[in-house]
Amino acid sequence: MNKNIKSRRAQLGNMTMVIAFFFLIIVITAGIILGSYLFFSENYEFREVDAAILNKNARNCIKTQEVNWDNNKEVLEEEFYSKCNINFNSTGNSWFIQIKDEKNEILNLGKGDEAQCALSEKNPKYMRCVDSTLKMKIKEREYNFIISTGSNQLSREKLT
Repeated sequence: MNKNIKSRRAQLGNMTMVIAFFFLIIVITAGIILGSYLFFSENYEFREVDAAILNKNARNCIKTQEVNWDNNKEVLEEEFYSKCNINFNSTGNSWFIQIKDEKNEILNLGKGDEAQCALSEKNPKYMRCVDSTLKMKIKEREYNFIISTGSNQLSREKLT
């Protein structure tokens, strides 16, 4: 009878370690599930970043490429697309580029305008926009370019 009591006491130590082991497994599993849910359940918002990248590319193109700004709008659009390596299919629906010289609009590409940019503060579903200015002298003429770019690329919706 004495032997049975001693062997049961030894088993009690092993059983407490099993409880601690299961507790750790539950905590680690809950952490993985919670971390995955928090990471994958939020919307991905890239519209402002897209607009900033497009603005930077347009500014760099204006600085480095020799675009003839005196052409009519159709020829200027074609020249801007080809020299700046911008794909019309990508800018047609979700993005826009607007280039002005002070108050005169020089170029307007894609779907969008300043009104949608102004409404983006009131309605989060409108496109996000980025503006920049660039002063250049091209062929004896001083240009003060105002470059507005916007993106309405749909963000990823919440997983349900």
